[in-house]
Amino acid sequence: MKHLYLLGLVMFLFSCSAQKEIYQDNPHMISFGTMGGFTNVNTTYKLFSDGNLWKTRKATNDSSLMKQIKKSATKKLFKTAYALGMDTLNYDKPGNMSRFIIYKSKNFNNKVVWEGKNETLDGFYESLLLLTKED
Repeated sequence: MKHLYLLGLVMFLFSCSAQKEIYQDNPHMISFGTMGGFTNVNTTYKLFSDGNLWKTRKATNDSSLMKQIKKSATKKLFKTAYALGMDTLNYDKPGNMSRFIIYKSKNFNNKVVWEGKNETLDGFYESLLLLTKED
């Protein structure tokens, strides 16, 4: 009986630890964020096709599930990314403080990086950034 309580305590403690990203079964992903700057402390967001939005901080390498996005909104964002050509777009213009979008599936893995203004990328990036705001 004593071992059963100990086992229960250990399981409880591990269930309270930081959540781990599990995306092997869900390969469609849009990752976005910023990189560079003086401190190089980057935050990356990952939106999966199931609507899970994850946040990762490079400094601590912690990942946490932020929220679940509605399926209709998630589907619309993935369709928009594809319509913009994010699967094949070759755009690599980094600067001191750059933004990036990675569009990934089983068939492709493409990353675009830019600093400054880009009408096409800025609009899509802002729509992704809106997802990270607290409800």
